[in-house]
Amino acid sequence: MARRIEAVADHPGLHEAMGGRMVLGGRGRRELGGGLRDLRVRLPDRVHTFTGRAEELAWLRQALGDTVVVTQALAGMGGIGKTALALEYAHSLFYGEHAADLVWWFSAADRLSLTTARAALYEQVTGSPTGQDSVVGAERLRNWLEECPYRWLMVFDNADGAGVLDGLVPLAGMGQVLITSRRSEWPRLAATVRSLGVLAPDDAVALLQTITGLELRIPLFPQDPPGGLPGGGLLNGGAGGGPRPFAGHRQPLPEAALRGAPRGTASDGGVGSGVGWFPRGSRACAAP
Repeated sequence: MARRIEAVADHPGLHEAMGGRMVLGGRGRRELGGGLRDLRVRLPDRVHTFTGRAEELAWLRQALGDTVVVTQALAGMGGIGKTALALEYAHSLFYGEHAADLVWWFSAADRLSLTTARAALYEQVTGSPTGQDSVVGAERLRNWLEECPYRWLMVFDNADGAGVLDGLVPLAGMGQVLITSRRSEWPRLAATVRSLGVLAPDDAVALLQTITGLELRIPLFPQDPPGGLPGGGLLNGGAGGGPRPFAGHRQPLPEAALRGAPRGTASDGGVGSGVGWFPRGSRACAAP
């Protein structure tokens, strides 16, 4: 039932009709006063083709504490599905489990944009202007989170640059910090890091079927290793980011991997719209 209510709340048509995303209440969520209630969740839309990653989701959820801040990082190459996984977890935590009072998402691709966004949010939360220095406002938001009585989740997405998070990550409070990055070492934050690999074969095929509408079977290629489908993670709803290392080097899926493929999809070297290109060597990647 919770999943159905969550799906209704996430429906784009409902967002348009309501002028924004619905905020669902729950027994586990604290009441927020004043304008803070309207700021309780700031998230991009989830990736509706998200598939698999059950172990990683469990790892994120089990680490969540009640009184001690927890910092975790999802590391891996571009396009492996870090952002999609973080979005799935954040949506589930807020809309599904009602286990967080505040869930805020920040793009951490560059420090200036990050500090500007956090300073603006601090002004909205407290009503106190921060002046021209966005770093000051961003640090004040960190301090506010460390002292507030609410359970929160802060996501810093695509934090690849060295020093981009310096001084901005809460080190106390009742919250969880989640970082997505190509970097796998965060010594200053004492972050627990989980490296993402490719999808398991069953999950990779299920994702391809969801996206393309085709009926597939595994192994897609005879040389695929038994432990995983090469490049399957690249198709894990990677939220549009990440490089496409095999662009321009296309090879269609072999006919033996397709059953009931729509007419014309194999003849032009692809198996669907925007995904499913398989270069030589059997790695999967999205079409440019």
